[in-house]
Amino acid sequence: MGSTTARLFGAEGAAVCVADLHLEKAEAVAEQIREAGSQALAVRLDVRNAAQWNGAVADAERVFGHLDTLCSFAGANHRVSFDMQTEEMWRRILDINL
Repeated sequence: MGSTTARLFGAEGAAVCVADLHLEKAEAVAEQIREAGSQALAVRLDVRNAAQWNGAVADAERVFGHLDTLCSFAGANHRVSFDMQTEEMWRRILDINL
């Protein structure tokens, strides 16, 4: 969902900062946006880490000048029944999804 939205923003002429926990995935989407004619920046971002958020925003502002819109599509789950989840698993899901 996030990569599709990023490409759609790029197709409409937006400069897009693509963030992902896995930089190579962000780079692949950013390259597609650049190939389609828009500006794109790829950054590594663990959404649970405030310092990484600050760094990603600073990188985007440095490259593009400012931010107009933020879309976050990070999400996680564990493929076990609810009653089998540990407190650590539950907290991880909340930290990422909220």
